Amino acid sequence: MERERGVADDDDDEELDPREAALRAAAAQEPELGPDGQPLVRALAHVPGLDEARTAATLNDESIVGVYDFEIRDATAYLIMEYVEGLTLTQFVSVYDSTLTLDMIAAVLQAVSRALGVAHENGVLHLDIKPDNVLINAKGQVKVTDFGLATLADAAGQGVAGGGTIGYMPLEQMRQQPLDVRCDEWALASMMYWLLAGSNPFLARDLKGAEAAIENAELVLPSLCWEDMAPELDDVVFQALDPEVDERFDSVQEFAKALKPFLGSAKKGKKQLAELVDAELRGDVEEEEPQFEDELPVEAGWPSREPGLPLCYRITPWHRAIGAAVAGAAGSGVLAACGWSLMDMTSGFANPLFWGLSGMVALVGALSPWVGALIACVVLGVGLVIANAPALGVVVVAAAVAWGLYCGRDSSAQANAGLTFPLAGWAGFGMLAPLMAGFTARPLRALATAAFSCLLALTLSSIGLAVDAAGDGDGAGGFAVEAPELPFESYDLPTALSAATVTKQAGGSTQLPEKRQAEGADSSAAATGLQVAPTVGSVVPCDIQGAVFAQLTAPQMWAVVVSWLAAAVLLSLVRLRRSRAAAVIGVAAAAVVLGVGICAAAFLAAGGRSTMPSPWSMASLVGCVAVMLVACAAIPAYSYTDDADVPEDAEVEKPAE
Repeated sequence: MERERGVADDDDDEELDPREAALRAAAAQEPELGPDGQPLVRALAHVPGLDEARTAATLNDESIVGVYDFEIRDATAYLIMEYVEGLTLTQFVSVYDSTLTLDMIAAVLQAVSRALGVAHENGVLHLDIKPDNVLINAKGQVKVTDFGLATLADAAGQGVAGGGTIGYMPLEQMRQQPLDVRCDEWALASMMYWLLAGSNPFLARDLKGAEAAIENAELVLPSLCWEDMAPELDDVVFQALDPEVDERFDSVQEFAKALKPFLGSAKKGKKQLAELVDAELRGDVEEEEPQFEDELPVEAGWPSREPGLPLCYRITPWHRAIGAAVAGAAGSGVLAACGWSLMDMTSGFANPLFWGLSGMVALVGALSPWVGALIACVVLGVGLVIANAPALGVVVVAAAVAWGLYCGRDSSAQANAGLTFPLAGWAGFGMLAPLMAGFTARPLRALATAAFSCLLALTLSSIGLAVDAAGDGDGAGGFAVEAPELPFESYDLPTALSAATVTKQAGGSTQLPEKRQAEGADSSAAATGLQVAPTVGSVVPCDIQGAVFAQLTAPQMWAVVVSWLAAAVLLSLVRLRRSRAAAVIGVAAAAVVLGVGICAAAFLAAGGRSTMPSPWSMASLVGCVAVMLVACAAIPAYSYTDDADVPEDAEVEKPAE
């Protein structure tokens, strides 16, 4: 296989200017001999595909490689075609398979279906759609070539096969049956399956084997090859691949229209293709000779070939899937550990049940983040009930079920967004929760995820406050819970995990085994950013629900809650414009909202005397924004998993996912 670079056939000694045109041989055949043994001159007029090529030469579209003229030399017919500097789709995928995105596939589908639509409107069938006949130039334009084997359809829209390639040729073409536009539809569907699933199950050594492969194919579901892909994709692809012609879509356009909603943005895909093909061509210039697909070293990999390309193209879907699994495992495991720590039988770092059960929940979170999150919340809820906080426990479980069914199960990204506070809040990066909610979901789902994160933040921080504020239970030297200046900024994970070392008293009070001194409590509060205020001569019940009530009655908490919800919705709205620039702008806008919330909380906590938050709070916000900017740079395709709340004129290929 050779690159479509305008190189003349090797058998032709005369070199043509590659900047002007490229000559490709078209099904040369020896002419019939006359009675005198001499070739019949008129035989060249019947070279298979020549008449069709003349018709193809009249096709004019940016998605079709133009045919300028014909030349007949000796016993060979040549097509003078448009010069295309680029790669075939086969060559592109052989090098960049690990970086292939749904946006790129959408760009290929849009261009090829458009080219076939133009040809079919002019009565021309291609009959040899395959990756080798799809070219991609340095501008990201996708073009279909080799209409030399196409068949001119008759007035009824049917013709007789003139060629094809096993693996991309339907049964009716192999059997020389009458053909129509659905023949090209099957070939396009086979190519789409190859791009989506990574293999072509219809390849065989001969026509007999190819027929058997089509009739008895055991196909992998393409939707399983892409994270969070809707299973309806399989129905569309398999309908176009149906061996029975009448069971397929009526036209290529209908098939493309049905498939496009499951893919990405063709506009973004064209840009991505341009960057990669241009980089590949520039790399070829530095080599002594072009390197074709069959000459590529087996060990040639993406990082070693183009280490200078943008980060978003070096982080593959496989890398992102691994990251999602790790985040799901860590978030679910930490949240479940907090729940197990509230139960006497499973508490304590020396307890094997604590580690074993937490590890099991983490494993589930790695396989399915939303299921792991749901199980972890149930564990936390049960622990709260046992710790004399039944109302809070019931609310946590009910909210987790509602959130999980509404949006958590839609994608790993949205599930992990709901686990952001348990995962990052203990390190002081609690404000990542609303940013992740807005980054991964559409407005209503972002709002739901942010609200769920607020509930988890309230619960986990209240556990730490309750333990820190526990007195010795004798009415002296107790500590009353006071809401922190900036709620939800962080929570004390070590304290939360040691909650089961307290003893529960009948009145709902919580007592530490040893009396906690004021100095120790102040030191812990300073280390965690949480505040407890010593009181003299009074005892406040220090149960977890009491800590929740103390925070709910603090006005600064509501300032933070409002800022979280507003930041998540604002970021999500800006992200409806699916571009990296929009993501950056959305993160910046959400950061401003969170900053206003921090200042408002400081103002309310200080009784109106100051709006200056602590340096730690501002440093935490800056750190969260930095993490989100890295996410903006690392993710090449921004996809959502539902089509609610999207304006009809938004620049979004709205999938029915």
